[in-house]
Amino acid sequence: ILTNPIDNLSTDNLISMSVQTIFDFFSQFRVSYFTVDDNYISIKHSIEPSDFSSLPITKIEIENLKSYLSYLQTQGFLSYDNIKSTENKQINPIFVDYPVTSLIDIPINFEHNVVAILRIDTEVLHHWLDDELQSFAEIGKNLSIIIQRNIYREQMIEYEKSIVENYKRLEQYASELKELKELYENRSEELFLNRELLEEQAFSINLLNQQLIDKEEKIIETNKQLEAALGERDKFFSIIAHDLRGPLSSFLGMTKVIKEQPEQFTREELIEISELIHNNAETLYSLIENLLNWSRLQRDVITVEPQI
Repeated sequence: ILTNPIDNLSTDNLISMSVQTIFDFFSQFRVSYFTVDDNYISIKHSIEPSDFSSLPITKIEIENLKSYLSYLQTQGFLSYDNIKSTENKQINPIFVDYPVTSLIDIPINFEHNVVAILRIDTEVLHHWLDDELQSFAEIGKNLSIIIQRNIYREQMIEYEKSIVENYKRLEQYASELKELKELYENRSEELFLNRELLEEQAFSINLLNQQLIDKEEKIIETNKQLEAALGERDKFFSIIAHDLRGPLSSFLGMTKVIKEQPEQFTREELIEISELIHNNAETLYSLIENLLNWSRLQRDVITVEPQI
């Protein structure tokens, strides 16, 4: 584990397997791994011989922890043959509130900071040999390296995932942008066609309006001619009224439909045009009706009864 770390292994599992591996080689000692967070240490992993007391997985506040970590990082490791006799030590050990007599604390560094402590301890008195101290110090260095590499690997995996997600998101944005562009082009084409259609309808309405004006002028001219035709004017007006009453009634109905259903065209234009056509049609219809009544009156078909 320490010399050939396993790929695709989480940092927590890597630490757990490393602690187990160290214990397998040094089974007479308790092997523990403490993480550091501000003024607290957390017992993450601990394996001990069967006759040792087990450590609870807990979080503990440590006074002067930063000073201890700084000294630990400077020295490379701190060893105590007997924690009850530390007169010759410059700094006292931390967290010894459990059955422990001899211990070694080894710093686990990440980017020049102590992020954890690897502790090797025993409940019986043990004199640490130089070879043991050097071996455990080397183990701590190797463990720091593989943990750092594994953290970098996990960060790189997350970074790659982030890049892939961002790339997929960019592809989605590009697809949506393409759809919006196509929608815009289609809408522009529709608006262009609608504009041409409205121009054609406006031309037709203007033409119809001109035709109505022409017809009105013809009616006026016809009235003048009828006035001049003394013998035939009554009969001619009656024929004109009967012939035009039916078509004009249909024309009046059509303009009313256009007025009530303007959604087929531009609302503002249709309302204005339909009102103009409708008013002209009503005027024309009223004129013809009056001509018909007048013709009947001239032929004595109806009787006028004046009222006061």
